Amino acid sequence: MARSVTAIDTNILLYGLNAHAPEHAKARAFMEASQDDPDFVLSELILVELYVLLRNPAVMSVAQQADVAASIVEELRKHPTWQLVDHDTEVMGEVWKRAKTLSVRNRIFDVRLALGLRRHGVTRFATRNIRDFQGFGFDEVFDPIGST
Repeated sequence: MARSVTAIDTNILLYGLNAHAPEHAKARAFMEASQDDPDFVLSELILVELYVLLRNPAVMSVAQQADVAASIVEELRKHPTWQLVDHDTEVMGEVWKRAKTLSVRNRIFDVRLALGLRRHGVTRFATRNIRDFQGFGFDEVFDPIGST
């Protein structure tokens, strides 16, 4: 059986870190169940998105200050088991090809993320936005919060 490599989307991380979110318990449980998985991946792009959301008062009931948000991201980057990946310039050639056919302008972020993760061997992607990540070659796109 082929190795299964799982990545986590920003929304799952945010819910797992935000005790006030209704999705917190399930997101946190998913993160904790993955704590010792060396085939679990964090993307730098997702961490940038997380930093922005942690500081956004429209998203967080108590928005974090810059130093606190950056410290949270730094801790995730230093996770002792999880892999940290970023995307190389070769991914961007394919992103720009696909950008020519996008009907929604913000979709380019999902395209960049999905193609970059696939390039790093990610086969499973945990997200609340399943439809946005289908068609990129993942073996499985799933919602660990909505699943029973």
